[in-house]
Amino acid sequence: MKKYSAPVVKVLFKGKVTASTLNVRSSNSPKAKVIGSLKRNATVEVVQSSNGWYKIKRGSGYGWVSAKYVKKIYAAPKVLFKGKVTASTLNVRSSNSPKAKKIGSLKRNSIVEVVQSSNGWYKIKRGSGYGWVSASYVKRLR
Repeated sequence: MKKYSAPVVKVLFKGKVTASTLNVRSSNSPKAKVIGSLKRNATVEVVQSSNGWYKIKRGSGYGWVSAKYVKKIYAAPKVLFKGKVTASTLNVRSSNSPKAKKIGSLKRNSIVEVVQSSNGWYKIKRGSGYGWVSASYVKRLR
């Protein structure tokens, strides 16, 4: 006998409720049945977005809330590893392309925190933001 399991639903992002009270509904319509409510600053996990509505995880089930009362929470990316710059000067760019705008540079032996790797480029923490450097010039530290 073949076992079936519920499909895994991926969380798109987390959000924070901005209304003093936000109704949770059974579907994405203002006329749908109210199945609960959330207070201001409650955190929600959004799994789907449709026509101005967010489908959220709610206990072991799901509900719908108006998207205009949920503010996205941007979590900082996790540091994958630290690396050391091997070039005498390494350009930091706005995206992972040699043609992208130069937004800074790093000196040899600078330590960087890598948060993403993509097609020979590393996305690194840079002050309060992020930048991209060529992976060829960063040696991974243990």
